[in-house]
Amino acid sequence: MASDDEKKIRLRSKDGEVFEVPEKAIGAFSATITGMIDGGGGGVELPNVSAATLSRVIEYVERHFDADESDPSSSFNPSDDDPLARFDEEFVGVDNDALFDLLEAASFLNIAKLMDLTCKAVAECNNTGVNYL
Repeated sequence: MASDDEKKIRLRSKDGEVFEVPEKAIGAFSATITGMIDGGGGGVELPNVSAATLSRVIEYVERHFDADESDPSSSFNPSDDDPLARFDEEFVGVDNDALFDLLEAASFLNIAKLMDLTCKAVAECNNTGVNYL
């Protein structure tokens, strides 16, 4: 996905772990990150996102950025046989705590597609009678 000369940004989780990610990818998906980037390649503190959750969010962003680099703001409605649809299904197939951490991170980072995906996963689980509260 990223070439060696692509501009990177450092994201620091609430537990102090630092992740270097391509600025173009994360900026295309997260309005929050875009607003926090200082232009000098410095780091962005994310006091509401744990390292484990941030790692998963970065995986989601990179996977989706590769898939729809031409228009990352377009809505994504894949068919069941689409590899990205399978990735998304597996991505939210986590325990309740991890799912809500992803939902909170998507909200804080203002990543609309991830917010839609996690909300849909919560709604589908609630339809099966699982109580999240």
